[in-house]
Amino acid sequence: MAWYPLAIQTPFPGIGNYRDGPYKIIHHTTEGSSAAGAIATYKKTGSYPHFTVDQDVVYQHVDTETAVTALEHPAGTPETNRSHAIQIELVGFAGSAKSPTSLATLAALCRWLEQRHGIPAEWPNGLPKPAVHGRDPGGHNRDVEHWTTRGGHYGHSQVPHNSHWDPAYTAEEVAVVMGPASGAPADAVAAALLEGEPAALPAMAEFSGPSAAEAPATTGYVGALVAVATAEHAAYHGIAETDEPLRSRIDTYCRGIGIAPPGDVTTFPWSATFVSWCIRTAGASRSEFAFSASHAVFVKAAIANADARRGVFRARAINEYAPKVGDLIHRNRSGGAVTYAEARERSDYPSHSAIVVEIGEDRTGRYAVTIGGNESDSIRRTRVSLRADGKVAQSEANPYICVVQDLKVEAETQALVAEAARAGDTRRLDMAQIIVNYEARRDGQGRLEVYRLPPDDGGGRYEVAGINERFNKAVCDDLVALVESGRQAEAERRAVAFIAQDTDLAAEWTSNAAVEFYLRDCVFNRGTRGAAWILQRAVGVATDQSVGPETRAAVARAETEPQRLLADLRSAREAYERRRRDETSRFWKGLVNRWNKALADARRFLPEDGAARPDEVVEAAPEPRPAFEPPPEPGRMEVVAEARAFAPADAAAPAMPAPAVVIGRSDVGDALVGMHRELEAKIFARPAAAAFALDGATEPPEPHRVVVGVGIGSAHRDFESVGAAGPGAPVLNVYVTEPMGMDAAKAVLVDHLGMRSMISDRERVNVIKSGPIEAHAHTHLARPSPCGISVGHFKVSAGTQGALARGRSGARQNRLFMLSNNHVLANRNDCQAGDAILQPGPYDLAPNAANQVAVLERWVPLDYAADGVNYVDCAVAWCWPDRVREDFIYRNGADWAYFAVGSQPVESREDLVVGKSGRTTQLTSGRIIDVNASIQVNYGGGRVANFRDQITVKGNDGKTFSQPGDSGSLIWTWGQGRSPVGLLFAGGTELTFANKISHVLDALDIALFP
Repeated sequence: MAWYPLAIQTPFPGIGNYRDGPYKIIHHTTEGSSAAGAIATYKKTGSYPHFTVDQDVVYQHVDTETAVTALEHPAGTPETNRSHAIQIELVGFAGSAKSPTSLATLAALCRWLEQRHGIPAEWPNGLPKPAVHGRDPGGHNRDVEHWTTRGGHYGHSQVPHNSHWDPAYTAEEVAVVMGPASGAPADAVAAALLEGEPAALPAMAEFSGPSAAEAPATTGYVGALVAVATAEHAAYHGIAETDEPLRSRIDTYCRGIGIAPPGDVTTFPWSATFVSWCIRTAGASRSEFAFSASHAVFVKAAIANADARRGVFRARAINEYAPKVGDLIHRNRSGGAVTYAEARERSDYPSHSAIVVEIGEDRTGRYAVTIGGNESDSIRRTRVSLRADGKVAQSEANPYICVVQDLKVEAETQALVAEAARAGDTRRLDMAQIIVNYEARRDGQGRLEVYRLPPDDGGGRYEVAGINERFNKAVCDDLVALVESGRQAEAERRAVAFIAQDTDLAAEWTSNAAVEFYLRDCVFNRGTRGAAWILQRAVGVATDQSVGPETRAAVARAETEPQRLLADLRSAREAYERRRRDETSRFWKGLVNRWNKALADARRFLPEDGAARPDEVVEAAPEPRPAFEPPPEPGRMEVVAEARAFAPADAAAPAMPAPAVVIGRSDVGDALVGMHRELEAKIFARPAAAAFALDGATEPPEPHRVVVGVGIGSAHRDFESVGAAGPGAPVLNVYVTEPMGMDAAKAVLVDHLGMRSMISDRERVNVIKSGPIEAHAHTHLARPSPCGISVGHFKVSAGTQGALARGRSGARQNRLFMLSNNHVLANRNDCQAGDAILQPGPYDLAPNAANQVAVLERWVPLDYAADGVNYVDCAVAWCWPDRVREDFIYRNGADWAYFAVGSQPVESREDLVVGKSGRTTQLTSGRIIDVNASIQVNYGGGRVANFRDQITVKGNDGKTFSQPGDSGSLIWTWGQGRSPVGLLFAGGTELTFANKISHVLDALDIALFP
């Protein structure tokens, strides 16, 4: 896997392996003004790039060795997304000028990609055509031969059979993107990143993306300074000072700050000139910074600023201040040992300064990354080790002297800040009013009342609008006096103003209004330290209850997905409360109601494009449910529906009616269908009791026992199965318990199973190792019980609550059901209607009547007969509505969070990316590789069942999709809508098998809820 070391990782699913063509870089524009908006669009459309570039920040969504979906690929045309296309979305518009900062950041990314994947720095289809008066210029070169045979750079406008015209770079913009150093050797940093060898930044070679990096500012002066330094590094790093074009560039630095260029650059220490030029180019004036060819000169001026508490560049002693992005780190050079006190007076000592462009943390500790000039006679990035508190770790050789703090704010930015402050004052009062409404006791006319607190409340004797005597006595007494004198309106204004002021710290922790409101409510409800704990838990950093740089950086990253961050805050708030109380507390229901109301109100502050969408993982505020009829109290109930066998309506038709459509490459011929039927019959005909070795057996299986399933899939480039028909042609999928090649598998089919039709070399098969197929952790007790968590019949171990459903007809329309497998809810047929269903399942918590959430209502019996055929392993249990919830659970760091899944099923198809939330492996993703598998499943105790027309799923990136305990999980499309596809019921060591959801719903006569 390949991840850009300087990117912020915001992962999305890829679509698997590339298929053909050389590596190439595809340039897109987002047609929007922010990365957050672009990312929201990706989620909405299910179309993902590898990278998004926004000013000086790179977001990486998928590793570059996995294909993505940002290109069109009409049927019958050459591969696009899978043609080793690394796709980059640049924030901006095709018809407008591109941000110079973004272009410089893009250039650095492209240089890394070129070296990482061997991509030529050329445009095989020519340069992209620029816009004409902001519109599509037309006449784009979409040469197919170049696309399929030549690596390099392509605009989206140059991709065959695509209709877009982005990025529409001008020639000047292309020059920046390609960079004058595109053919230069990589510097020590790039070498370390690519080869893993120690270099100037040894730890960066191990990066897979910053784990806790402070996101560089992207607006205002700091953002401009970082962008200027980054662009200079991207263009000139690794070039010696005596070589062009850096030699001429040094003259530019000199002229830019008003000094004469050197005659002999080898004797000219140009590092201070470089820093001064960057600071001036970013927008600072001479009155703000003492531009000089000597670091000591501008540092002395910065110390004077600090002493007088004036100016926008102020020095801070090295042991007193933690550097931030945009600051300068200043140290001795050439064996010097000047102290901060001495630097206050001197301007003639050898020293060096560099610009901080990144703050981060990895397994070796915290660090800063600086960009400096005249470092090893070039422009380089250097790692500076930081202490645990973020301050610079002192060095014995050439000790550090100070950090020059960058406090500059552009005049334009100051005006915007002032305007925002005025708007923010109105907003903060609106937020405080909502909190008052949560807390206030009111009379019949809606006016504030004084609430007399119960003796054990802990807040004193009384409160008004949640402001109580114990913690805010003076304010509370004033409010009581106002209310009792009939001045309730004045009391309300006073309460609102106090709560706004009391919670203002929350506004410093986030730039998102919705998150700010939720945090304000946390601050008022649980104090500053409690709110800090909740925030840190939500963003996955250490809960030290102090919001510092690491927390703020994590919040900045999380804010790109505000809906998810809000859901995480809601979960963290519950986790905070569970440290001191649980559902047995008389306050619990009120607390849950408060958290959910605050979540719903927080979403009111989201912009329109940040509103909840079905493809975002969020916990929805509770919606009113239909009035479901509860089941009888625990104990046996009258059988409401007999268990009944099921076969789909087209069971008598050929076993594979769909593949010709599903595979979509060429028709599935009669010969292939015949081979599928023949092998299925041979697998199903084996004696059930001997179909699998007993647990613990050490003897290898007999050869013909190795084959455990059959289906129809497509030949892939990396399989031996590619024959004369080429990749994508339909072939037989053969599932085996042991690893083997195609020839060995065919030998078993021919010699041991008598499949003479497989003798020909022309007949190819996909050999897929599944392992022995057996009927398969969210394991804690939860009320209400979410989908994806441990449940089970009172006699069995544990499986998964797959989804909630309701009956389609009769009285069952008013019943809320839990969907899972027969072997989870109906104990593999050993059951009666009305049996207790427990959460968690008995394996995870000893059976107890208090754990019951439902009673068994209907199931489809499993047919273990040697000639029997099953299509589903499913059952439903009738739930108490208040004991279950329709949301799906997943682990978010150390906490639980929830998301929604759609209720409208879709047909399975090959290569569809899917997900599931299950008891054991929790939230996982995978890819469908077969939609018509026929398999034998071991249910233990000598019981083996034949299954036909099943879905096969393989985990993504070599990871396991499921394990025992995940049985019963609902499988849904990974992406927009999360539409149900199947019901997980069995698996081997590498594969998972699922019933088609349409069969399950028909068999049980149910519809998924809501």
